[in-house]
Amino acid sequence: MKNISLMFIALVVLLTSLPTPTLSYCKESLHLCMQHLKLNDRPTWLKCCDRLIIPGPCMCKYIKDPVQWKEAYRLMASCGKTVPLNQSLKSYFKCG
Repeated sequence: MKNISLMFIALVVLLTSLPTPTLSYCKESLHLCMQHLKLNDRPTWLKCCDRLIIPGPCMCKYIKDPVQWKEAYRLMASCGKTVPLNQSLKSYFKCG
């Protein structure tokens, strides 16, 4: 039991010490996901749904850029995720 606790603490420290993704990483990831969506590559497209369209640093970067936000919104819609209309995007996606 003690080993599991130590492993959990090590995992938390590791995850919190990772750098946030750069703007170019987020742009490239979104671009690749949109290509897979257009090609109807369902397995890869579903991975994009799981990874990109979550509250986090990339979504906060997409919100700031109207072109990226339009593509991110299209990807969200294709993933079956919606954004509440009565809530600000920054608070919904937990942007600082």
